[in-house]
Amino acid sequence: MFDINQWPMSTWGSSLTRWAGNQGGIPGATPVWEIGLGEGPSGLFTGLSMTSDVVYANALAEGCFAYNAETGKQLWLSHPFIPQGAHELSINGDWLAAGFLILDRNTGEVKEDFRTLLEKEGIAHSRPLNKYVRNLPYQAGFIRFAGTLDNYNACYFDAEGEVDCFAPGVWPSVIEHGTSFIFGHIGKDRVGCYDLKKRNMVWARTLPKLQQHEWAMEAVALYQEKLYIPVMYASLQCLDARTGDLCWEYSEPEKFLIQGDAYYGGRPTRFGLCGDRIYLGRSRASTGWLQAHDIHTGEPLWKIEVEEGMEFCICGDLIFGVEDSWPVAWDRYDGRKVWQADEALVSAYFVMSGGNRVVYSSTLGEIRCFQWEENYISPARPSQV
Repeated sequence: MFDINQWPMSTWGSSLTRWAGNQGGIPGATPVWEIGLGEGPSGLFTGLSMTSDVVYANALAEGCFAYNAETGKQLWLSHPFIPQGAHELSINGDWLAAGFLILDRNTGEVKEDFRTLLEKEGIAHSRPLNKYVRNLPYQAGFIRFAGTLDNYNACYFDAEGEVDCFAPGVWPSVIEHGTSFIFGHIGKDRVGCYDLKKRNMVWARTLPKLQQHEWAMEAVALYQEKLYIPVMYASLQCLDARTGDLCWEYSEPEKFLIQGDAYYGGRPTRFGLCGDRIYLGRSRASTGWLQAHDIHTGEPLWKIEVEEGMEFCICGDLIFGVEDSWPVAWDRYDGRKVWQADEALVSAYFVMSGGNRVVYSSTLGEIRCFQWEENYISPARPSQV
């Protein structure tokens, strides 16, 4: 089982697909445990992460919780207020990054607050830091950044607790493990590569925009020296991560792009890579779809309608998500729905897997944990996998 935080992808949007490792199974339809904090701000879960032993969750007006993954018993509660918009949780060794806070994940004790660090470095921000944090594990530490579109800065927190503040040349989206390269967007319509050690730009590339006021990209993934970018509403691009050169591009059919004056291709709100497939979710109005693409060409392999705005978790041969408020799982090779819980979870928002469990949280203050006994092997899995 790979560490869930080593999945080589991050988005700068509010939703992202997480990868929980090489093993996943079909759970029982009834949760093995569930937690309810009640409706209202105190029960608004805005973040979720887990290992095989512990589930970590943010509640908007309460703080960060840790629960035993087997029983659901609360282990600790860290009371510092973690505002909405700073919901991402990331695990690295003994540290838990909760938005702009670094916590001891065994006790919940606050080890560092990046707001204070940035203030001490004299970095000014015209917008709240908590709206612009990013969940970027970098080697043995974390990088967090904040700022406006044209003026952003970052803090690097390593495993020894040392901190370095700097101004990257890109708005960071993903960092290549084992090197010092940061990839992200520049303004609204460019993507680039920044060298963290040398502190200089390596390359930059302009992306197409459908409308002048729109962002050109809302996600980026890095895999085997290739950078994958869903261009807003329009296409999917693959770039050479070393040079920024275009390797291939897939464009959505025009009938999916424009209907009257409305752009119908959809915002890329869910995005991930696994094996030889790219999984891209786009949302439009109150609905959306999840589509699998060939990683070598970008050609679509299958497509399913999904609930707009829901996070997904890739786990072995499965993709866990939500369909009309019901926790479900799809076969990631052919898109078939292979599991559904026996009860809907209203306002389900986050999903994460660890060990032999998958956990869903709701913005109405619920967490439900489902468990499986055997790993699922897709009948559509290619023979060479």
